[in-house]
Amino acid sequence: MALCEGRAGRHDERRSALLEAALRATFHYNLARDLGQLGPARALTVADARRLYQEIGAARGMVAGGIKVEALLVCDDARSVALIAERFAEPARRSVS
Repeated sequence: MALCEGRAGRHDERRSALLEAALRATFHYNLARDLGQLGPARALTVADARRLYQEIGAARGMVAGGIKVEALLVCDDARSVALIAERFAEPARRSVS
């Protein structure tokens, strides 16, 4: 997943497609996708991406002052996954309202 900062949900499908295409051009990612080891890459755009990133770090036990933005971060623990899933649900809730 690519975490982007901007207007929530804006261009997520396009960004996801571009990210997936770029990653598919690499041998190991393409192989992992073909073997079903990975799902498709997705982009999530939220207005407060840095804050969400810090919440994920804190949920993983990191000290607030020690959280530095990394290019890649594995978010496979339950709390991180829940925080991200909550953000994916927000645009859907707004469009229903």
